[in-house]
Amino acid sequence: MFDEIFKRKDVCDLIEELFSYNFRNIVINNSASDFLLSSNERALFTFFDALFKYKIIVETDIFLDEYIVQLRKLFKKMNNFNDINLGISKLIGRFCALKFNIENLDDEISKREILQYIYNKYVVEGYFFHGFSGVYKEQIKMYGFNPEQYQHLYPRFIEIEKIFAKHGFKSGMNKNFDDGYSYFTDSFMMACYYGSNAPMYFYRLLGGNLEIKDCDREAYFKNDYLSCFGNLNKMMKKAGLNDFEKKYVTKVCCDEWKALQKGLSNINILMVKRKTLGLNSLRDVDYIFNSVSDLGDCIYKILNSRFDDIVVDYKLENFNIEFIEIPNYKFLFDVRESQAFEITSKNRIARIREERLNNTYGRVSLLILLGSLFITLGVIISIIAIIRGV
Repeated sequence: MFDEIFKRKDVCDLIEELFSYNFRNIVINNSASDFLLSSNERALFTFFDALFKYKIIVETDIFLDEYIVQLRKLFKKMNNFNDINLGISKLIGRFCALKFNIENLDDEISKREILQYIYNKYVVEGYFFHGFSGVYKEQIKMYGFNPEQYQHLYPRFIEIEKIFAKHGFKSGMNKNFDDGYSYFTDSFMMACYYGSNAPMYFYRLLGGNLEIKDCDREAYFKNDYLSCFGNLNKMMKKAGLNDFEKKYVTKVCCDEWKALQKGLSNINILMVKRKTLGLNSLRDVDYIFNSVSDLGDCIYKILNSRFDDIVVDYKLENFNIEFIEIPNYKFLFDVRESQAFEITSKNRIARIREERLNNTYGRVSLLILLGSLFITLGVIISIIAIIRGV
């Protein structure tokens, strides 16, 4: 299972590093998706994407330890996400070569063999993704996926939009609640973003509104209730809502938070085979194969996202659907903290045992010393008695 990988200590360690200052200076590219994600989210989801590509393409766990080591070096070495993604593509190629015992990566036949394998795994037999609220997973497992047929409070959010509009302010939800379709993407990284912030209109209302400059952009991803509603209060204040309107908006958002079980939600991603959507080939695949002189660049072109907004307005049967559930932010860092606690506890237990052992040795040594003294004293008394003729 893919989610098992997040219990690994090396994975948790790198996740912690990705949220540290070391990676905040990575240059954001100019793609539309880069303006949506914070630098922390971008780094984290790029790492998740790299792990997914390894699991789908390389598959075997034999090289996983070394792969994670190389990913850490890559994030530390590169200062922009384009170079990081190109580096990930090169790593995938290198570990595919290890899997098939290919030693000469300058050989044209070997390059094509690796490229064909990756293309088949990631495109021909690959997936499209849809990030969604995990509270609906069981429903989808049972009945399949019906776009936009969720138990959301749509009428009340339409009313919220009208309240903000009355004050000449855009809520930022950017949602047509009458739409009967959903979007799929071929980017696992973006699927992580959509899954962690689903439903997107609610995320935008609680922290994704770009007009509020001092919002906590990561509050919704972190399932941070107080920060999310702090963001909402800032927006309502800026829009000039009266007390009655503020109370109504807050109540609706509280009800939605509970309905979504947001405080406990993980990153949920629905997957369907590309062939199910009729998109399991690349138009420029012949060009890519004919320019195979740079293997890493060719792999990058195959793995790079082409479709971020594929419209699905029809039912997907449950037997065509697979799921990935990635632990939420709190769990990931709780695992890291619990591991540290476990190590600390083990060290503490070891110290206690050592102290007890030392104390035991100390007591034993004292008894031995006292015994020796008593024996010596007894011998001396016996000698004196003999001399005195006792």
